[in-house]
Amino acid sequence: MTIHEAKRILDECLEQLPEASLRSAFGFPCLFAAGKVFGLYDGDFIVLRFEEELVATLVAQGEGYAFAPRPNIASARSWVKIAHEHVGSPDRLRDLIYLSYRTRVGRS
Repeated sequence: MTIHEAKRILDECLEQLPEASLRSAFGFPCLFAAGKVFGLYDGDFIVLRFEEELVATLVAQGEGYAFAPRPNIASARSWVKIAHEHVGSPDRLRDLIYLSYRTRVGRS
């Protein structure tokens, strides 16, 4: 899937998730919900926040790359740059976006 297809899926998800929006913070367009950042988008990639164990799994499966928005922050190991070109399907990307949202916001 291309980044343009991935962005279209991201936009669809943001429309469906309560309180979700894309707005600028930390020098990136960020995915917000309920006042919390659950992802980033910069035009070339989507980054999502998960529990550290899932980040390691996604990296091991080839679905993402470890990403540290700022290495000196406590949450630096909880971010993964999604390998949109290797995500198996649009549904899998949707699942990852929804899971990141639930991880940060605590609702479905």
